[in-house]
Amino acid sequence: MTNRVALNRSDQAELWERLSTMGRVLKLQQIVTWTIRLLLVGLAIDCLWLSGSRFLPYVVPIALLPAIPLGLAALGALVLTFWRPSMAYLARQADRQLGLKERLTTAVEIQTKGEGPYLADLQLRDAVDQFRRIEPLEAFPIRIRFREANATLALALAAVLLVAWPNPMQQKVRQREQVQQTIRQEAERLNKQAEEIAALNADSPSEDLQQIEQALRDGAKALEQRGTNEEALAALAALEQRLQALQGQNGADLEEALSALAGSLAQDPSTRQAGTSLAKGDYKQAAEELRRISENLEKLSPQEQARLARSMRQAGQRASRSNPSMGQSMNQAANALEQGAQG
Repeated sequence: MTNRVALNRSDQAELWERLSTMGRVLKLQQIVTWTIRLLLVGLAIDCLWLSGSRFLPYVVPIALLPAIPLGLAALGALVLTFWRPSMAYLARQADRQLGLKERLTTAVEIQTKGEGPYLADLQLRDAVDQFRRIEPLEAFPIRIRFREANATLALALAAVLLVAWPNPMQQKVRQREQVQQTIRQEAERLNKQAEEIAALNADSPSEDLQQIEQALRDGAKALEQRGTNEEALAALAALEQRLQALQGQNGADLEEALSALAGSLAQDPSTRQAGTSLAKGDYKQAAEELRRISENLEKLSPQEQARLARSMRQAGQRASRSNPSMGQSMNQAANALEQGAQG
């Protein structure tokens, strides 16, 4: 009885060991098979990706192409490495592959359920005897399916040809990237100009400069939101029109102020020459004449000084809307004239 029990345990251990060995061989076989299949799937994805780049404007990173099939193959091999098939599964695979008519499957089930010791011993002995005649590597050879291997090689060659063959769509992609880079640079330039204007306008804020600053910022934002060259050009054209409108409005105010001042100066003989130069647009000569007048204010009558101060103040108020510094200078000159007239 003791010898039979010891023999039974020995046969069971041998069966388990042989099934485990067969499981390792089967796992290796599955790794090889699925590595080829996953390489095939990855190369098919590469070919579709490369083919699409010939009809759609996108760039395929060449360095990433090998990573797709290799990554899939490595992932599959990793999953199969940690695969632990049960003894019942291995017994069924061995019975089917070796034509043992479920001898191994029955032996494993009897050992698991613990049915009839005498029947179990006979079934176990028969299974072990059958298994001893089998070499796992011969029974489960590492076979490569040539159809799948040939398809993998064909797709690899197709991917290489798609990479090497000139792609006319790439030129459009490069042009689009250049346009995007130019748009970004122009937006950065507009933002920089807006910052410079904001810094200049910090000490004595001017509404006109604030409008120009806001126009530049709006233009930069519009450029950043545009995706095509045509849209970017339209945004720049809109910005140009807006700046011209601001400049035209301010220029009209300044021109009106200078015209009014020229008319006032032309009414008096002592300041007529300065008014004539100002009306002609010869601002340098007009400035020289005004400097000369300031040096000879004592020769003007109080009425002439008051009239000139009034004209200077009105012109300063108009000019301040477009040129605050000029308006301030005119107001200071008007104050000086009024003080002289009162003195």
